[in-house]
Amino acid sequence: PKLPRRGGTPMVKFGISLQTDKVAKWAEGYVDYDALKDTLSEMLHTGTIREFNEDILYLAHSLATTDEVIRPPGAREGDFIRLVDAEIEKVNRWTKRIQAELLAALQQITRGHAAWVKAGTPAEGASGLLRQVEATEAELQNFENFVNMNYLAFSKILKKHDKYSTCPLRMPYLMRIQATTFVQDKMGGVVRQLSDLRASFEGAEVKSGAEVFDAAQKGGASFVRKTTKYWVQTKDVLKVKMFILKHRPVYKFTEGPNDADLVTSIYFDNDNLELYQGRLKKFDGAIAFRIRWYGPESMMRKAFLERKTHREDWYGDGEASAKERFPLPPDKVLSKKLRPSVRTHYMRTAFQRAGDATVRCSLDTELCMALEKCNPHDWKRSGPLENRSQVTQFPHAVLEVKLQLATGASMPDWVADLLSSGCLREMPKFSKFVHGTAFLKRSAVRELPYWWSDEFMPLWASARAPQNSIPFRMLSKDEHFACESIPTADGTPVGAAGNSPPLNAVQRLLLAVCTCNTIPLR
Repeated sequence: PKLPRRGGTPMVKFGISLQTDKVAKWAEGYVDYDALKDTLSEMLHTGTIREFNEDILYLAHSLATTDEVIRPPGAREGDFIRLVDAEIEKVNRWTKRIQAELLAALQQITRGHAAWVKAGTPAEGASGLLRQVEATEAELQNFENFVNMNYLAFSKILKKHDKYSTCPLRMPYLMRIQATTFVQDKMGGVVRQLSDLRASFEGAEVKSGAEVFDAAQKGGASFVRKTTKYWVQTKDVLKVKMFILKHRPVYKFTEGPNDADLVTSIYFDNDNLELYQGRLKKFDGAIAFRIRWYGPESMMRKAFLERKTHREDWYGDGEASAKERFPLPPDKVLSKKLRPSVRTHYMRTAFQRAGDATVRCSLDTELCMALEKCNPHDWKRSGPLENRSQVTQFPHAVLEVKLQLATGASMPDWVADLLSSGCLREMPKFSKFVHGTAFLKRSAVRELPYWWSDEFMPLWASARAPQNSIPFRMLSKDEHFACESIPTADGTPVGAAGNSPPLNAVQRLLLAVCTCNTIPLR
């Protein structure tokens, strides 16, 4: 099956799309958007949407008076608030109901799987159970669409309200919904179970925990691979995960029920940011030096000292970049010339067949970067952050597709389908370390990565970069960045005509050299 392409659908009013995109059996669980709109219309007609202001709300009250005043009939702010509250509770109830149905379906498949294994894993019994897995995968995607559609309905109706009302509600309500209600219920454990069941029915070995570190990643050995990086919007994360696990099972580094592992890395640099500059400019031999561990910091028993070395590969037949990994106890990590600089923290879902590294994918979500301020002889900080300015969260997931193919071999068809799905935005040479350093040490950096330019920054930042003369490095070819779903600040797709002046032949040649990419010199 192919991943559905995004885009291509004409813009329609949200109320219409809400009706047409509903899952019929869950229809009663969606926000009654029309009722909320009718209430707003009534408030606009009677003028009650503007009856409150600071002079009225902040006046003192008297227990010796009544509420017998002249006002037009109809809905008021309090009525609208009660209606919104009732809709939130309704969506919460339906969310719990749908979750229970999904878990029940998963339990039924699990029981069927146990009976299938007990019977000796007959081939004729796997196909029916696999169809149940696929039906549950589709239901999980429908459930996420249900959650997002309802959240968007609340966001849009509250935005309409605040456009006319003197009593703004949108921000506090959305903060409340994000913190306490239906959007907080995560189902990473379901993704993991579906992956394991599918892999078992298809005859693939499923592993998790310490044994998944194969020999190529232990004790000073090195492994070489080619990696392409992509940004994935949050709303497409589940869609991408469910597509990949049809072809590669979840590959866990740690024990636990969820599909993702917590990965933390401490990147080292010096006061001159030499390692940042080397990775930014992609000098041949430029290194990144980090200490990485998997799982919660409080449960860490082993960390990995890693050195990544960049190698130029101008014609595709040279030496590829390498990563060397050494396991060692964390209390033996010392450095005199380099100091802890930036910490990265994210949840990684890896996809790979055990013993087969031909195609390996990893999807990193909840990506955060933080300054790593610590004592002179420590290799990581021992206390919490002091201020919000010491941390930044990246808004997109980062997908890495790693291929190890025989000479002349082409990528599998399913990988090509994934890359052409429209859910990914290729970001060559995107680096968490470089981005974190650029964001958190802006006063010290002299050059910025290409995704900080005016073309690309609106794709990830809500605020524009400081207005200064810092140049940009690692410029990338813009022909392949057009995307209907993530426009630039002026609404024009990135890479479309008019975003930037055309390049002359020399500029295009320099662009190709800087990015190690082949760009037609037309």
